[in-house]
Amino acid sequence: MLRAGFALRCGRGPPPRAPGGGGRRQPYLDFVEFEDTVKTFSKECKVKGKPLSKTVGGSIKKDSKSLIIQKDLVAAFDSGDQKLFFDLWEGHLPSSIRDSDPLAQKLEFYLHIHFAIYLLKYSGGRPDKQELDERISYFKTYLETKGAALSQTTEFLPFYALPFVPNPMVHPSFKELFQKENGQNSKEMLQQLHQQLVEAERRAMTYLKRYNKIQADYHNLIGVTAELVDSLEATVSGKMRLTTSHPGEQRETVLQAYISNDLLDCHSHNQRIVLQLLHSKSEAVRQYMARLINALASLAEGRLYLAQNTKVLRMLEGRLKEEDKDVITRENVLGALQKFSLRRPLQTAMIRDGLIFWLIDLLKDPDCLSDYTLEYSVALLMNLCLRSAGKNMCAKVAGLVLKVLSDLLGHENHEIQPYVNGALYSILSIPSIREEARAMGMEDILRCFIKEGNAEMIRQIEFIIKQLNSGQFHGRSLSYLSNWSRVRKIHKLSHGGSRCLVSFRRLLSQIWGCTPVIPALEKLRQEDHNEFKVSLGYIARLHLKNIKNKQYRSL
Repeated sequence: MLRAGFALRCGRGPPPRAPGGGGRRQPYLDFVEFEDTVKTFSKECKVKGKPLSKTVGGSIKKDSKSLIIQKDLVAAFDSGDQKLFFDLWEGHLPSSIRDSDPLAQKLEFYLHIHFAIYLLKYSGGRPDKQELDERISYFKTYLETKGAALSQTTEFLPFYALPFVPNPMVHPSFKELFQKENGQNSKEMLQQLHQQLVEAERRAMTYLKRYNKIQADYHNLIGVTAELVDSLEATVSGKMRLTTSHPGEQRETVLQAYISNDLLDCHSHNQRIVLQLLHSKSEAVRQYMARLINALASLAEGRLYLAQNTKVLRMLEGRLKEEDKDVITRENVLGALQKFSLRRPLQTAMIRDGLIFWLIDLLKDPDCLSDYTLEYSVALLMNLCLRSAGKNMCAKVAGLVLKVLSDLLGHENHEIQPYVNGALYSILSIPSIREEARAMGMEDILRCFIKEGNAEMIRQIEFIIKQLNSGQFHGRSLSYLSNWSRVRKIHKLSHGGSRCLVSFRRLLSQIWGCTPVIPALEKLRQEDHNEFKVSLGYIARLHLKNIKNKQYRSL
């Protein structure tokens, strides 16, 4: 549509028709009234797909018809055929003109006088009395009905006495009516009116065509404008070619172009002017800059590019803590940080910067948060709690963390439940946090949700309760982990995509018992398949590392 609009503005139209079309011959056939030939010619042109010029032929037909009507009116006027004349008059002259146009009203009045005295004027003084009486009576009826509107006009007032004068031919007031010039004047007025009507109709058709063309151009411009506005908005947001394009070569090409040209100055050692837009005084600029970073962070290559400079993370963290009013900017910054948390070095930096404490403080009042903010905050918290450093941070404020997470278990937004369960399961591996949880009656709280939850929710909570009551990292025996091939099989499955999810899920549950994390992984698989594989690989590598630990070697 946009290209069509540009072609329209540049004066480009459809390709010219092939010469020899039948449109140039049809008008002549219409003009000479070869009607049967026109029908045959039109039919054959239609079969062969040849265009016909309807405008010219139709115009000649209309002109020919108008001439015929004019001839019939003049003939009826000359012959005194009152009935035929007024049938044609009323049939071809619009009522809006007959009732409102001053010239038409004046002419109609004189036409009625013409037909009323026609027998007196052209019968040689010996008219048929019965027919004369009928004409006078018809004129009288006209004066009493439609002609009554002109009774206040000085020009027509004397003629209202005409039906009551016995011999109007000799009456001084009506003598001029019987002169030859009087009838000729009425005839000329009739022809003039008809010609004006024909011209008016032509002008009306011309204006109608112009109006239709203007309206069509208007609709085309509206369509082009809408496309341009959408394109400009998508271009400014920096999302159109990144997030709305189909995964594959197009998206990768665009992303590589951004990275190779260092769009956000992540490779440059100079002052990063583009990133400084995050601190712009303009609310709209901050929003669109945050959207662009969030869009880049949605792709693995984009995260790798942004992670090359730690100042990007610092600026996002600063913007996140400063934005307490602008929901859109904060949502996009939070979304970008959640995606950053999939990378280990950035996880470490966020934990060191105390982002867990900020998230816990934010989640104390979840009802004031949008769904997007709530879901990405809890997901980010869970990702940070998977790390030992993150768990130790939570241990510093164990009571507050446990209270916030237990409150979130009952939140009406069910999308956050897998993340809450995963975070709980992870931090309960710390003995001090388990003790705090037992002291606050966490098991009773969890069992309340078992009664209300669905099968998947119940299964996850049961694993959390086992973790809560365990005395070690988890309650399952891990003696069979001496079989290294099983763990390496997990690592291989983690790179196998969705087809390997069932096998991975079974082995992961056997080894680590971390079933509460699996729904979050399944959601990640649906949203971003590449990150799904990265996350599974990360978990498998974590287990390989744990197996090498002396604690597992002794089992």
